[in-house]
Amino acid sequence: MARSAVARQLVKLGGRPEYRQGVVTDNGNVILDVHGMEILDPIAMENAINAIPGVVTVGLLLTVARTLR
Repeated sequence: MARSAVARQLVKLGGRPEYRQGVVTDNGNVILDVHGMEILDPIAMENAINAIPGVVTVGLLLTVARTLR
């Protein structure tokens, strides 16, 4: 499984990956939540993460919602 290799690469990019246990996507993929990354250039960071073998897609959440509707 690519999860460990992907996690090691995310650490090299400055993140703290956490495996989201008990959750798989509709296509059977696992999810890694990554915290603590300093993202100065979101497009470059997304490209860097997408270039990691084993990554299927990236979703960057760059701000925290202040209110819920």
